[in-house]
Amino acid sequence: MVGASEVGYAGPEMTNARGHSIVRACACALALPLAGGAATPLVPGAVTRTLAGSGAAGNDDGAAARATFMLPTVVRYGPGGVLYVLDTAGQRVRAISPGGQVSTVAGGGNPTADGLAVNGAFADGPAAGARFNDPTGLAVGSDGSLYVADTDNRCIRRIRNGVVTTFAGKPNSPGHDDGSRLAATFFAPQGLAFDSAGVLWVADDGVGLRRIRRDGLVETLRLVPNEDKLFFDVASWGRGREQRLFLTSPSGITIYDPTVNVTQVVREANEGGGTLAPYALTPLGRDSLLAVDPGFNVLRYVRLARPPAIAYSLQRVIAGSPLAAEDDTGGFRDGPPADALFASPTGLALGQNGDVAIADAGNRRIRLVPAFDRRRALDEPIAPALDRAYYNIVYVGNSFAFWNSLWSDSVAGDVERGLNADRSKLGIPRRVRVTAARFDGSGITAQASFIRESLADAHADLVVWSFNSFDIGAEEQQYPARHGDPEVLLYLSKTLGEVRDTLKQRGIGLVAAAQPVGVGVAPTEATFGKLTIPTYRPFESGLQSERRVEAAIETSTVPEISTLSAFVEAERGVRPRPLYETTRGGIHFTPAGNAFYAALLLRGLERLKPWSG
Repeated sequence: MVGASEVGYAGPEMTNARGHSIVRACACALALPLAGGAATPLVPGAVTRTLAGSGAAGNDDGAAARATFMLPTVVRYGPGGVLYVLDTAGQRVRAISPGGQVSTVAGGGNPTADGLAVNGAFADGPAAGARFNDPTGLAVGSDGSLYVADTDNRCIRRIRNGVVTTFAGKPNSPGHDDGSRLAATFFAPQGLAFDSAGVLWVADDGVGLRRIRRDGLVETLRLVPNEDKLFFDVASWGRGREQRLFLTSPSGITIYDPTVNVTQVVREANEGGGTLAPYALTPLGRDSLLAVDPGFNVLRYVRLARPPAIAYSLQRVIAGSPLAAEDDTGGFRDGPPADALFASPTGLALGQNGDVAIADAGNRRIRLVPAFDRRRALDEPIAPALDRAYYNIVYVGNSFAFWNSLWSDSVAGDVERGLNADRSKLGIPRRVRVTAARFDGSGITAQASFIRESLADAHADLVVWSFNSFDIGAEEQQYPARHGDPEVLLYLSKTLGEVRDTLKQRGIGLVAAAQPVGVGVAPTEATFGKLTIPTYRPFESGLQSERRVEAAIETSTVPEISTLSAFVEAERGVRPRPLYETTRGGIHFTPAGNAFYAALLLRGLERLKPWSG
């Protein structure tokens, strides 16, 4: 996405009653680069590309571009940057070296008459003579050994020092018996993952979540309250009391906390997404992950809800064509992540540099999606770790501050890119780093407390504090003693002044800005909600509420960026894209709305030059 600072505004500058300038945008201001879809790569111009595989069916080793696969379903990085590939139909474990050579690690067998698969079999022994039967899971041990979920042989195999052995289970003896690893039985082991303690977790489809302890004991976990037994993949994140297990199943994503034996099932991502049921995933943190969705042929980023800080989950397509996703078809195309096409991607692995390797099973290729900026908003009232080498701006607000956003199309990301693009001209002393702080459903008091207590000593240079009528409503609910809008609005003005004085003592600037709610801007925004939710009407009442918020900010004498008039004027013109969500309860910015609001903040900051004083 192009930085919002590159957006041109043709309208003249206006002034309010106190002589402060207001950024004014004419209708043509909406003719701006629209964000959305896939994330912007960290490296400009980086593209999704083919790492290995010609696309033809086969088991040929050699140079990556000429190598062939039959059904590559799982990828895992090992020591030295080697990428291991599990070829389910080829009955092999393959390896792609950092230098681009493909080799066979273990397994074999001749293709069937049609040349599309190899018949499964079972044999332990030297790697070249070992045989597998439709393996679907792969894990790399701390010593570099490989562990294979040999699904239709009903056991777990180990590849170590060129030899394949049965690590757990009885070959060709389906069951669900626990006990010592060689006496235990498995039904259909699929996903495998080691945790930080060396425990091997197994997604045994039809039995449930199982683990093989370091002492060799196999145990089946009874998940509370969810007793789902159909799992495809498993991944572990964290250690000790912070550990979480992530599992995929037909019903969604299951998050399991082994310290308290409690599960959470995420069946739907409500913030801009529909039903969420990926096949394989890799965690990025305790509440975020990447997942491949072979049904829609895309790579998704998922950020899970963590009430009360983050009330809703988010899912966004990182790579894969949204158009192809809509009609359930795949294809093959390299190029920018938003334009790339996949066919039944079933596996993924995160590289050390953030690139994502994809087992593009239907295309019989291994693909590489470039790293994207995974920064996100703070969602806990704790002091952020700010690097003093940057000019640090902290952008604080309610859920509008980082709604349905990746960093590349967020308000904070646009402001950061825009200021850095013009830093020399603007006289900003250091490169700019913007940190977003989002607190869903919070009111004025909660946000003020965060700024006073967490930012004053965090090496921030500037705080940009955004408000809308939802902050007023939240304050009324949390502090009923403040009766009605007028009293809360007076409290807002007073609090802004007090926070400004506190920050000034620490050498930190404060700028306040209105951040209009969709139901208050124009009848054409959030129309579905206005027609079906009585509290969203009458149309004009919402606009009046937003005007009162902006007036309260103005009364505080804190430097302000007025935005409401620009939104209203833009709404009078022709809109190529809505600035607000169109879902029934939609009130937040779309990516286009993020870009529009960020451009107004940029113009306001350029006018105020808070870094100069």
